Amino acid sequence: MSEKSKYYWDINRNKPHEKDKRIPDYYIGNDGTECRKVIDSFEMSYHVGSCCKYICRLSGKTTKHNDKGLADLQKAITHLTMEIEKIKKHT
Repeated sequence: MSEKSKYYWDINRNKPHEKDKRIPDYYIGNDGTECRKVIDSFEMSYHVGSCCKYICRLSGKTTKHNDKGLADLQKAITHLTMEIEKIKKHT
C-alpha cells in the first residue's frame, strides 16, 4: 500500500469557499467580485459609492416591483447629483 499524500487527509481541500451570508447575491458579480470591495478599492466617496452600489443592483435578479431597475437608476442619479453639488460647493 502506498503512502498517502499530506493533502489526502485535508478534509477542506475540495470544499467550495463559504459565501458571506451577510452580503446579498445582487451585490456579488458573476465572477464573485463584491460591490463593496470594488468601492473600497477605488476609495470612492459616500455618494459615488452609493451610486456604484445601485448600479450593481441592476442585474435581472434584483429588479423589484416590476420597475425594471428604474428606482435603482433614479437613486444612482440622485447620489451623483449630490456628489456634483458637493464638489461645486467646495470649488
